[in-house]
Amino acid sequence: MPAANSTRRLKAARKRGAPPRRDLDRESVVGAALAEIDEIGLESFNLRRLARRLGVYPTAIYWYVPNKNELLAEVVGAVFRGVAPMRDDADWRNYLRVLFNRYRESIQKHPNVGPLIAAHLIGNLGIGFDFVEGVLGALQEAGLSERNAHLGFLSAIGLDHCASAGHGSH
Repeated sequence: MPAANSTRRLKAARKRGAPPRRDLDRESVVGAALAEIDEIGLESFNLRRLARRLGVYPTAIYWYVPNKNELLAEVVGAVFRGVAPMRDDADWRNYLRVLFNRYRESIQKHPNVGPLIAAHLIGNLGIGFDFVEGVLGALQEAGLSERNAHLGFLSAIGLDHCASAGHGSH
């Protein structure tokens, strides 16, 4: 019996130092985090619960993201993927209309991520430059100075966020 116990301990020790699961990657961790936040809300979200959802130890998550803040920035980035339309020769009004419609749809699809979005938009964390640059470019095309375009960006995001996000479902 002692040999069986030492074999189990050796296997457990190898597991602790073992590389991460092959079927797990950064994208699947971020996707699971977004699904978890959608289901239970941002306030209840934690890495232990996420690890349970993924079927791994909490430390395994750190193979893919360095910390919770980085993971939350990636979640915001996932919510915003595809929100900014291609910046072509389209009229700036049409560009902003399409962008903000997509923005609202994204927030309505993931209302529990709303509080993160506002903070990340202001700090440009997790938000693709295509979104920020697209809005600023369209506002400058509309005739606003660089400074006023920046203020317009913050105002438009704040108003649109308040109008479409609500407080989430949890």
